[in-house]
Amino acid sequence: MTIDKLDRSTIRLIKEKIEFALCDVEQALGLRITLGNARFTSENVTFKLEAATENSDGSANTKIVQDFRLHASRYGLRPTDLGKKFDQRRSTFTIIGLMTNRPKYPILVVNQNGKRYKFPAASITGARLYS
Repeated sequence: MTIDKLDRSTIRLIKEKIEFALCDVEQALGLRITLGNARFTSENVTFKLEAATENSDGSANTKIVQDFRLHASRYGLRPTDLGKKFDQRRSTFTIIGLMTNRPKYPILVVNQNGKRYKFPAASITGARLYS
């Protein structure tokens, strides 16, 4: 198969093939590798790639995790709040990280279906956190 022009569907295909190939690299090196967003024209594509070490519990040491551990106290949270759950808007969310370059919505969470959301710190500091 030869690709002559890049579009959304071919980018999805390329991303799937790269992710499949990265599985071997992850296992060989003991890393967690994530292929992120792509920027493309009809002739070229650039993917964001993040490689992170794993903890003994299987969680990855990504940038958002490190930023949470380092800066959580600036947002009224504790580093140990990472991975804690809270209920809001009839859903349960789990804290997965922090992005310091987002002043209004710095806290990253995921719902029970795996969808990511960004929250203001004030809405989480007022919530009851549990494991």
